[in-house]
Amino acid sequence: MKKSNLKVYIYSFAAVIVLGVMLMREFVWRFQSPFSLRLNSTMTNGRDTASIVLDEYTETPVDTVRSEFRNPRKGVTSVTVVQVGKPDTLQFLAHGHYYSGMVPITFSSDRARELILIPNTEQGLALGVGELLYLDTAGKLSVIHIQSPNVGDIDSDGVFEVFDARAGAALHLDRGAKKWVVVPDFNRKAGTSK
Repeated sequence: MKKSNLKVYIYSFAAVIVLGVMLMREFVWRFQSPFSLRLNSTMTNGRDTASIVLDEYTETPVDTVRSEFRNPRKGVTSVTVVQVGKPDTLQFLAHGHYYSGMVPITFSSDRARELILIPNTEQGLALGVGELLYLDTAGKLSVIHIQSPNVGDIDSDGVFEVFDARAGAALHLDRGAKKWVVVPDFNRKAGTSK
C-alpha cells in the first residue's frame, strides 16, 4: 500500500469517527432519561411567607441542550409542590412539558406574592402561559391556570392584570374565591375610557 493511500484511509476513518460522534451526540447522548428537576422560591399571602420546593420527574427522554422532550406528545411530568415546614402538598401532571422556571409575581389585588411556573416550551416567550402557584387566604397552597397573550401591569400599580378580550375586562386573582375576577373601575384607574 502506498503511503499516500494510507493517509487518505486514515483521514477518511478519522472523518467517519468524528461524524459518528457528532451524530450520536445529536440523536442519542444528549437525551437524559429519567429526568428530574428541583426549583426553590418563596411567596407570601400578605401576612405569611412560605418557602416552596417544586420537584419534577419524568421518564420521557429530555434534550438537555435544547430543554425539550424528545417526543412532546408522549411526555408526562409528575410535579410535586411542597410548602417547607408544613404538610401542605400539591401534586399534578404536566403533559408535553416540564417547568423550567418559577418566577415571583403579583396578580392579586391584596398584593400577595405568587409564583408563576414557566413551561420549558414557553421559555423566552412573553409572560402569559403557565400555572400560577399561590397561598389562599387560609395559607394553603393552591394552583390556577393562566393562558393569555394580554398580561401586564397596565395601570402601573405593581399588580399584573390578565386582560380578557371576550369580556373586555382586566382580571386579578381573588385568592379567597380561588378564581380570576374582574378588576372594578379598571378603565378609570388605567386612565382609559370605555
